[in-house]
Amino acid sequence: MGCTTAGPHMFGGVPMLPIGAQYLLVEVAMSLENSPPLPVEWTKRIVRTLFPGREGEPTPMPTSFRGRLLWLGDVAVNWTMLMLALSNLLLVIFDFTYLEIRHHYLNLAPSLVTLYDPVKGVAPHRTTEAYLARAEDTFTMVRQEGKSPRTAARLAEMRALSLQLYEEAPFVGTRNSGVFEQIKNRMRRHTHLESSKHAFQRFWTFETLAPDRISLERAFFEKEIRPLLHRNYFRGIGENGRPFDAFWLLDLCFVPLFAFEFLLRGAWSVRHAVYPSWKAFCFARWYDLVYFLPVGGYLIPLGQTGWMHLVRCISVGHRMRRLGLVNPIAFPQRYVSRVVDLVTDLVSVRLLSNYQASIQRFDLMKSVSNLTPTQKDMLRQSANEHVEAIVCRVLPQMGPELQAILTYSVQQAVAESPSYQNLRRLPFIGEAVERHLPDLVSEVLAGTQRAMLSAVQDPEHTALINEAAEKFVTLAVTEMSRLETEQDLKDFVIDLLEQQKKSLLS
Repeated sequence: MGCTTAGPHMFGGVPMLPIGAQYLLVEVAMSLENSPPLPVEWTKRIVRTLFPGREGEPTPMPTSFRGRLLWLGDVAVNWTMLMLALSNLLLVIFDFTYLEIRHHYLNLAPSLVTLYDPVKGVAPHRTTEAYLARAEDTFTMVRQEGKSPRTAARLAEMRALSLQLYEEAPFVGTRNSGVFEQIKNRMRRHTHLESSKHAFQRFWTFETLAPDRISLERAFFEKEIRPLLHRNYFRGIGENGRPFDAFWLLDLCFVPLFAFEFLLRGAWSVRHAVYPSWKAFCFARWYDLVYFLPVGGYLIPLGQTGWMHLVRCISVGHRMRRLGLVNPIAFPQRYVSRVVDLVTDLVSVRLLSNYQASIQRFDLMKSVSNLTPTQKDMLRQSANEHVEAIVCRVLPQMGPELQAILTYSVQQAVAESPSYQNLRRLPFIGEAVERHLPDLVSEVLAGTQRAMLSAVQDPEHTALINEAAEKFVTLAVTEMSRLETEQDLKDFVIDLLEQQKKSLLS
């Protein structure tokens, strides 16, 4: 067996995640943490994709009078087109979200709803509007006439109209089924009945609309039920088979302006060799081409889904960049950095939590007792290699230091001995002891090293050492378990990991 060093060996522990998964998460966390927020090459690719062949940054004002006039004219045109593009984009967003938040406009700006409903083909739904009108007349009739055959017939009619709401389902066609569910839930809570149909039937009776309660019931209906019923609407179907939408007529008002600006700027760019051809100019300004096609279900397939609206955001961002207002690429650079930092911290915290759980479940005694013969052989080999490395290479290099330490210790021990004090008084003998003491220590140290080296190279001696080492490990682990040293070490490591988690989340 030669004198070689041994690599480190690990054993024990039951991780929460597989080792491969933990290594993968560590690799991801380290790569995210060490990489820039958004690589420069990625940013350049995004710029080339969104703004191919784009013009440079805003040019400064020239010194000549004619140059200043042209510069001011170009800035005025750019600002005018930016305001038009921004107004068009806001109008497109308003149209795209109109039906989703129409009920808010009903409360905040009812005149706007009256003005814009015809654009989307929206009209009051006859079923719900008739129900509201008859409900108003019913409350007035019950208050004025009380119990009468005419009032009883009107209440029976209201109960029939309530059932008609279930049969015709007027809320389904306009994707307002959730609104009808709100109406049913409110009516259940008000009448304390589980069935919403029975709740409507109970509400339109003389017992519920008694003279002493009719004011409260009418207030409930006006506050809780009428606004929800009023939110329902009817939307007509166009000749193309899709819901009617005349927004393209409004969008068409902007097309001539953008087309004229596109042609004028293209002609100037091609003439002054900013772009080699019209094809190159159209490719570079592809995001402006969408302004030539009004967004609407009649002209563009899937136009009403809003997928074309996002392209107009790119055009507006490009116009702002050309005026030096904002840089659209700066926003992803900034926010991707924050997202990467957050993901890195979350991955690190998750790994630390797994390590804490693994440490808490780790049982040293069980791990040692469950070692396989192969693992035990590896452990013995590691111990033998480390002992051999110490004996063969470490101790020979530290010979002078060890000799100095042992000599000093022996001299101190001998000096404190009464027999040695008496021996020093004898002529020649006392001086001989002090003079030959370092040589004696050197011989003892060299002999010890030779004995250890021969013991390491003796297989029988190595077997005895391994047997003693196994017994030592078993006794040491048992005492650590009895004294709760293992648990103290676990708590210490878990506290350190917890502090690291708090620092990552702070």
